Amino acid sequence: MSSNPNSLTGRSLRAIKWNYLGTVGRILAQLVSQIILARLLGPEPTGLFGYALLVVSLSALVTEMGLSSALVQTSTLSKEQLGAVVSRLLLVAVVASCAMFFLAEWIATALFHAPEAVPVLRAVAPTFIVSALSISPAALLRRELQFRALTLIGLGSYLFGYVIVGVGVALAGGGVWSLVAAWFAQSISACVALNLVARGSFALENPFFTNGLEGFGTIILFTNLVNWVIEYGTQVLVGRVFGPSSLGLYNVTNNLVRTPANHLVVNLQTVLFPTSARVQDNPASLRRAYLTALSGVALVAFPVFTFAAVSASAIVDALLGAKWVGASQLLPPLALAMIPHSAMAIAGPMLNGKGEPGVELRVQIVTALIFVASLIAVSARPLVDIAWVLTAIYTLRCVWMTAEVCKRFHVTAKDLYLALRGSVLLATVLAVSIMATETVVQIAMPILAAIPHLLVQATVGFGAVAIFLLLFPAAFLDSHLAWLLGRILDTTPALARFPGMTRIARIAIRKCP
Repeated sequence: MSSNPNSLTGRSLRAIKWNYLGTVGRILAQLVSQIILARLLGPEPTGLFGYALLVVSLSALVTEMGLSSALVQTSTLSKEQLGAVVSRLLLVAVVASCAMFFLAEWIATALFHAPEAVPVLRAVAPTFIVSALSISPAALLRRELQFRALTLIGLGSYLFGYVIVGVGVALAGGGVWSLVAAWFAQSISACVALNLVARGSFALENPFFTNGLEGFGTIILFTNLVNWVIEYGTQVLVGRVFGPSSLGLYNVTNNLVRTPANHLVVNLQTVLFPTSARVQDNPASLRRAYLTALSGVALVAFPVFTFAAVSASAIVDALLGAKWVGASQLLPPLALAMIPHSAMAIAGPMLNGKGEPGVELRVQIVTALIFVASLIAVSARPLVDIAWVLTAIYTLRCVWMTAEVCKRFHVTAKDLYLALRGSVLLATVLAVSIMATETVVQIAMPILAAIPHLLVQATVGFGAVAIFLLLFPAAFLDSHLAWLLGRILDTTPALARFPGMTRIARIAIRKCP
């Protein structure tokens, strides 16, 4: 199972390794800072900043115009093309910043019925310019699979922005402005670092120059816009109908599970897209890449998010406290939604890398229409019902996108079964273990404190998963995951010293295709 370190496979595996080496630190940094800020601020300030995030996230997609993905996907990139992209991004960013500043009052009052959000919207308006200056260096680093630099920059800027600046301003009584300060500290520090590392990424040309990237970028733009409706439509409804406190409650609960989910899939997406673009004419390589990624993501997503759903009350009590008691009802549906979200997120970059972005766009448009109709139908229902609608929509989208990938990459139903079987079994073991333990705890220790309660559930649940995985690895490793494990052990021999890894490695060798 040796591999050429200079091959595309070797470079991709190193990229994935660096992505996931930074993932643990980034997840911990984000979760710790979000939990501390949530405890310090409460739902309403968090919700006020949530309005700004909704507007910025949508406007950023428009100003980016899909050009970041186009820079990565194109086979050749000239200096003139790069300069035209940078100039166009800056021009649109300046216009967007001015528009958001002057339209802030209308956006806050007419769209969200939240006039108290006006100062926050105006304060974050310049963020588009900072983002525009970050797009081309980040895209060039992705294009060259330089994920070590991207990982270190992402982790370092987040630690500086949210853990140091954000928490510091919140402790000083800054309220919602602690989140604004954290946002700018993170984005500006990342922008500076990206441009220092990716030298030559800044160039200026005629912004109206036709550079040949518009076609692909336009499809990506519309796909991202439709995807935004699916990702953020719930927050728009909650913020408009229920107000800033409910929006803050929903956002913080959602972030508890979306933070690890996004790191799980985004790190893989950033590698899968450029890798797929390089092997887009090799169906066998695409098929193996998809099944390997699906197996690996499912092996993490099913147990982790099943734990979050089953242990929702213990998680909210221990991490967020009494101010956020309503989150315990929202966490189960939002956690379960992350399983199809994680699985679906693999399909998009692979289809885009293959040069078929229109497939995802079609799926997203129909899904978004169904989602909007569903949100309208349940807009008068309790917040938890809206969360369950999101879970159903994510599941529908995942099934459809998976079917599209299977059709193009010649993946059979048996392939999917083998890729997902072990993950479903592990999630079942975890859920049964926690529910059995909870029954015992309620009888023997009914007044167990919040943090020890959560630790007991986590220890029993993931302990059971580890035991089953070490005792019966053949039941949980399909051939593609075994191939990936073998490659990782080849490049990182130190992992073989962990208990049980030698036995798992032998099984991986036998199963490797």
